[in-house]
Amino acid sequence: MTGRFVKIFPAKALRIYAADITGDYREEVIIIDEDGHVKCFWNEEANDNPPKPRYWPQQHYRRQKQNWNYYSP
Repeated sequence: MTGRFVKIFPAKALRIYAADITGDYREEVIIIDEDGHVKCFWNEEANDNPPKPRYWPQQHYRRQKQNWNYYSP
C-alpha cells in the first residue's frame, strides 16, 4: 500500500463499480464510459489462493453492490 498507481485504465468513466462477477472472490472494475458502453477490467494474474464461496449468494453483498458506488464522487 504505497499510493502508487499500478494500473491506469484506458477509459473515461461516468460510473465506476467494483464487484466479484467472475467468481474468484476478487472484485473486478466495471465502468460505464461516456459513450454508454460497459467495460470490465480484471486481474489477469492467476489466483493462487484457495477457492472460497462466491459473494453473490450473500444478501448483504448484493445489496451493497446495488446501492453503493464507492469509487465515484
